[in-house]
Amino acid sequence: MVNIVKIATNVVPKWTKNGCRLLSKQKLDFSSLPKNLIPERAVVLEGVEVETAFGKGLSKVYSFLDNEGKLLKKVVIKKKEGENTVKFIRNYERDGQVLFTDTKHILDGKVTGGVRESFFVKPIQNDVKGMSRMKLEYKLNPDGTRNETQIYENLAPKGYTLENKTLTTTATRLKDGRVINKTINGNSELISQVKEDPYLFIRNYSNEDFVESASLYAQQLQDVVGMKGQLRFKKLKKCGGYYEKGTKNVTIDLRHDKVDLVNTLNHEYRHKWQYKIISKYVKRFFNFFRKDNKIVLQESEQELAPRMLKSDILYCPSQVNYKKYYSNFLEQDARAAGAEAKNEFNKYSKKLAQLLGIPKEMTFCSTLNDKLSSFIQNHLQTTDVKVINMSELFAAAKS
Repeated sequence: MVNIVKIATNVVPKWTKNGCRLLSKQKLDFSSLPKNLIPERAVVLEGVEVETAFGKGLSKVYSFLDNEGKLLKKVVIKKKEGENTVKFIRNYERDGQVLFTDTKHILDGKVTGGVRESFFVKPIQNDVKGMSRMKLEYKLNPDGTRNETQIYENLAPKGYTLENKTLTTTATRLKDGRVINKTINGNSELISQVKEDPYLFIRNYSNEDFVESASLYAQQLQDVVGMKGQLRFKKLKKCGGYYEKGTKNVTIDLRHDKVDLVNTLNHEYRHKWQYKIISKYVKRFFNFFRKDNKIVLQESEQELAPRMLKSDILYCPSQVNYKKYYSNFLEQDARAAGAEAKNEFNKYSKKLAQLLGIPKEMTFCSTLNDKLSSFIQNHLQTTDVKVINMSELFAAAKS
């Protein structure tokens, strides 16, 4: 059972104009909570209980903070009269430039949708600042597909304007990671320069969703579409991923940024292609004298196949001799494939960022802003209950 230390006043505040009032604010001992609920670096858990809709609803907010008081994760449980309980789980990240939040909506223990957002504060004139925002909103359907809307936009305080660089995409994501029914809206010149970006519709996904969808493109790049084998996720100690030639499975550690994930995906699928060519080469050799031999190697494959076979025979695991492992032709070739894919991802990310006038980090949703995070946190530390609106964010950015 979680121990509670009450720190809020016993006097119940009056209703706000929005029909809210704070009932209690508490510090909680989360040592007994399941570890998967507690974010890394969390040292404080605060609980806030708020009545909404003038008493018809109840919201409980649990905030995990680090040792500097910065917000890491927030869990919101909302209960409306006559309706089911809805839970919102929001995670925060930060790097000093971009604010990033990831919110999941949960009903009866199942994720029904969510919102991933990133914000970047930018100057307009003098001390006035505007904001660039990326928002990916998705809703799950009963058949496991989900409808998605993604928007990049510039926001400004009333009376001020920012250059109109709005880009909106819609799509349907299937259970296997494929993205269909794609549309792009916005400035026609902008659309013409970003429509070929193979990551445009998926770059703001969570890492797991991103890898599932990006793996389909990686399989195209490495010419292994349709081959047997599965994509698996696992926490690894010494590498970002590996390929098993026996099962033809590719295993990926999701605890990396998207640039590295693209690199690793293509590196491992290149290994899959290598062993496909080696297998064809060996079968072609043993079937050489058969009249019905239909195994054909492309000209480039004929040149690489014997070299790859030799490298496979002489392959030395990294834990045995790292120098031999690193210099093995199979690894050199796979590193080149991974680097090429990584450079392509970076090229499109940089281009999108330049066109929209935002930091590159914002094009794949991976960072947070300390100032705005502190602003949100400060609202949780007061006894006043109020809605945080966009004008307040602008005011915070100016301070």
